Amino acid sequence: MKDLNIELDIPIVFGVLTDNNMQQAINRSGGKHGNKGVEAAITAIEMAVLNK
Repeated sequence: MKDLNIELDIPIVFGVLTDNNMQQAINRSGGKHGNKGVEAAITAIEMAVLNK
């Protein structure tokens, strides 16, 4: 990921959940730990705006 950011000079956001079970996936996709996918998308948008 770091090498891609440096080589391409564009922000790259890694937003893959590595859950061990279904309950962790539920908790991280809108459950008690928030929605990590939405957080990754917001980060990507913010980085794109900063990179302009």
